[in-house]
Amino acid sequence: MEKTKNTTLREFAKYVSANVIAMIGISCYILADTFFISLDLGDTGLAALNFSSPSFSLVFSLGMLFGVGGATKFAIHKGAKDADKGNKVFTHTVIVVGVISLIFVLIGAFLNGQVASLLGATGDTYELSKTYVQIILCFAPFFMYSNVFQNFVRNDGGPRLAMIATLSGNLFNIVFDYVLIFPAKLGMLGAALATGFSPIVSILILSLFFIRKKNTFKLTKTKFSFRTVGDIARLGLASFIAEFAFGVVLLIFNKLFDSIGGTVAVAAYGIIVNVYYVTNAIFNGISSGTQPMISFSYGESDHKKIRKVLKYALITMACTAAIIYVALFFGANGISGIFNQKGAPEVQDIATVGIRLYFISVLFSGFNLLFSCYFAASNKGFFAQIVTLMRGVVAVIPLAFLFAHLWDMTGLWLATPAAELITLAVTLVLFFVNNKKNSAPAQTQLYVRD
Repeated sequence: MEKTKNTTLREFAKYVSANVIAMIGISCYILADTFFISLDLGDTGLAALNFSSPSFSLVFSLGMLFGVGGATKFAIHKGAKDADKGNKVFTHTVIVVGVISLIFVLIGAFLNGQVASLLGATGDTYELSKTYVQIILCFAPFFMYSNVFQNFVRNDGGPRLAMIATLSGNLFNIVFDYVLIFPAKLGMLGAALATGFSPIVSILILSLFFIRKKNTFKLTKTKFSFRTVGDIARLGLASFIAEFAFGVVLLIFNKLFDSIGGTVAVAAYGIIVNVYYVTNAIFNGISSGTQPMISFSYGESDHKKIRKVLKYALITMACTAAIIYVALFFGANGISGIFNQKGAPEVQDIATVGIRLYFISVLFSGFNLLFSCYFAASNKGFFAQIVTLMRGVVAVIPLAFLFAHLWDMTGLWLATPAAELITLAVTLVLFFVNNKKNSAPAQTQLYVRD
């Protein structure tokens, strides 16, 4: 029994550590954009980047919808030893992503200005936002296929290669951010191009998985099935909602901050958003790192292993959240200064207060992400969608308007922590009620006695 426990713990550490590092890597190239743009273009560049970010969120969220959904369904079929269905899922994922990404390319080529305006860019921020939006949308196929291949490779026993591919793409982005913005003097265009080319590097590295013939999934001749697409989307919907909703929330918060404090407030919020990308990446890494183990165990009907994985993840999440908040609270001023390279005092003050208030949310958000991933990985997509909708739309948007009306900017900072806390309460009710209703007594225990 002890040997089984140690094996599960080692497997958990392998998947989670690789995934956390990979997710942090993803956030790093966003941070690189922010840092170099703030250094080159100041408050205006930061605000323009923040206005443009929802376009990236939309592309990334649709990549997650089919990448996570397809890979999760594939892992369930793999656990059930059904290779044909797994190949069918992969083939459908590749086809659908190809069609959607082509639509993004057309929008980026011909409607980039309209998109920038829709996202709230005006005046000095318009041209900068338009440039960034155009590149992001035109490079959508690479972003989306990189997401798909990373998830399938990770679920097919290659978490380390997926991590290396992600980190390599991000390192490329950071280096070429500097090269294209400063020596090449391309400004926002340089930052966007560096970001756009980075997933190509990741895809090239992921291709080694196929060249070495380690993959158990492949393209196969199959009749197109909308039902299969629906099954994929159902399991990836929670991840899609999380990313897409954040883009919507970003759009709304940008407008609210702009109405309260103007471009300076939007720039300060941009700093908080970029710190959020890092904290969320860590929590996402822990949560989605458990997904291959849970999905595969679900396919094998190994409920005991699922409970062990969840136990390890909860302990890891609690410790991580506490450390992150303490670090952010005491390091708020220094972190704000990193992204405020022009030294604007108003931006510095607003961002420092914002970090200390907004990131109270980390004490709750990681658990919401974990349970959402647990529900999706164990084929309970509906519960995952409830959790994601609660934290991403249902709770945070009304609270943002209400708190902004009551307490102005302070209220806006506190809306997200309040939404995460409310969501966690709903999530725990769903978890325990569902377990009590559908599990045998021995399977309802959260903590496992070995």
